[in-house]
Amino acid sequence: MSEIIKQSKEKHTQKDSNDVQTITQIIMSNWSGSGRKAPLFCNSLGFYHVEPEDNGWGGAYRNIQMQFSYLHKIPLFHEHLCTLGLEGIPSIMEIQERIESAWKRGFEPASDAYFKHKLTGTKAKIGAVEGWTLLRSLGIPVVLVDILTSPLNVNTFVEEYFRQRYDAKDDLNEKSEKSDEKDKVREIEGFEESKEDKMITFIAGLGEDAEGVEDEDECEIPEMLPHPPVTSHTIKLPASSTDASDTSSSSSSSSSSSSSSSSSEMEETIFCPPLMIQMQNRSKTAFGLEYNSKGSPVVLTFDPYSPVQMNYLRKTPEECLNSFRHTRRRMSGLGYSFEVLFVSEPRILSKEEIEKEKDLEALALCGSSSFYRV
Repeated sequence: MSEIIKQSKEKHTQKDSNDVQTITQIIMSNWSGSGRKAPLFCNSLGFYHVEPEDNGWGGAYRNIQMQFSYLHKIPLFHEHLCTLGLEGIPSIMEIQERIESAWKRGFEPASDAYFKHKLTGTKAKIGAVEGWTLLRSLGIPVVLVDILTSPLNVNTFVEEYFRQRYDAKDDLNEKSEKSDEKDKVREIEGFEESKEDKMITFIAGLGEDAEGVEDEDECEIPEMLPHPPVTSHTIKLPASSTDASDTSSSSSSSSSSSSSSSSSEMEETIFCPPLMIQMQNRSKTAFGLEYNSKGSPVVLTFDPYSPVQMNYLRKTPEECLNSFRHTRRRMSGLGYSFEVLFVSEPRILSKEEIEKEKDLEALALCGSSSFYRV
């Protein structure tokens, strides 16, 4: 199980759970032979969950640790982070110290003032803004999207994120063609659109035997909002990385996996980092998109606060997926203010780029490639 983080001056490298299934095992075993569209997902990610010592305040730290778990699987980022003294997944204490260090360098003065310049050793809740501050200060090209409109737009954004990462144009074109065909039928039949016709049915996607979940969701179609460009990138990883366990247990194992990468056969794969979704007093990590039997998209999320999800990780793939599946209807009950954080591309920022964008309030006024408000 995860190492308990102690609030002391000693630093600990965080461990993730070593007795759970990998994301690749969970998703592909359920999809294989099903006849459904191929799922789109982050194929290298460790699961981190809240421990008794950080229960009630540690969720965002755990989601940030999951961001690092993906970055450390990529040689480019792993080597860069090692040069900065982050050879493994940082503990909560180290995340706090790094954020404070970023504040001292001029990053996010509003956040610095809010926490009264002190974070290390406290039980203060942080969010996606502090995650942006930390990763940006480390030279990681992260993007923060502030969505203040509708939870349905958050779900739509996440769906489009994974499609664009995988450059799933065929899926988008297919939807567009179906929409055009429906419009033509309406024109021929003289169909008059009513309020009910502006509703669309979404399938819950939690399986026929899921308890307490209806088979269908009816949600208003969200308006498509401007959003930051998400582009498709491919990266080369050691062949073992895409199928190996996502649960490395220490910094030494992370280092050894990277050191052996030079001698391992390299395999090209899609660059698809997870998204951290921050809502009021809670955050989750979105790590994939799958399609149910009727072709409707379902976002896959992990909540570090959920002991149920952690328990399901030790059960069958289908049971795991049932706990991860997040339909539009479920998202609609999470409020109306969201922040979405993700790594935009596989490269390291230059010193000039790091120094140029430090203050989110200033970026909101002048425009930026690392902060969007929609």
